[in-house]
Amino acid sequence: MTIGYGQQTWEGKPVTLTYPGSVTAANASNELERHINDPKAGLKSLLGKNIRKPVTSSMYDALASFGHNLSPKEFSASSVLSQLNS
Repeated sequence: MTIGYGQQTWEGKPVTLTYPGSVTAANASNELERHINDPKAGLKSLLGKNIRKPVTSSMYDALASFGHNLSPKEFSASSVLSQLNS
């Protein structure tokens, strides 16, 4: 399940058929910003911990999009990341 801009979690909790209910565009934007920048579990942190080789800005953007659509565990174990870092 996803909501907003593809978030699988909302305020740290898994998205379900009933949670979080309907959201406004402003709420979705705020949650996306939190999802990207959270220092412990954010997308920037996930990329920083897992990308071991230099990448171009286009490659980083593609990896960010890819990582946004996976759980942190799935991203860390992905063949894309494995091939990039090999």
